[in-house]
Amino acid sequence: MVDVGHKAVSRREAWAVGKLVFSSEKFQQVLDYGSKKGDLYSMAEISGINAAKNTSAMLPLCHNIPVECVRIQVTSGKDSFEVRSWVAGTAKTGFEMEALSACSAACLAIYDMCKYIDPWMKITDLQVLDKTK
Repeated sequence: MVDVGHKAVSRREAWAVGKLVFSSEKFQQVLDYGSKKGDLYSMAEISGINAAKNTSAMLPLCHNIPVECVRIQVTSGKDSFEVRSWVAGTAKTGFEMEALSACSAACLAIYDMCKYIDPWMKITDLQVLDKTK
């Protein structure tokens, strides 16, 4: 684990993005009828928030830092959903891993809810968009 003891506590934020790509026909089916498992958007949000708050439990060398706010945004595009996460707090280290965990979990929640509709959908382009300290 990296020693962050010498760093100053400051307000920090991180943004991440990921994408779920479907076949055209199956994506339209999801848009028209949703998932029989429930509301995709709510489940993505709850899963993302939970993952951000528990990142250090999933990644053993990740610092346990106080997550103060998490936002998950899911938007539909051409044959895809884009998932964005924003995580913020006051700490000695950044929130990139929490933002990536939030985005990943939100994507996985949508995947789980739609895999019976399109078993060939792909999760792609997971990355940190920006961070501040």
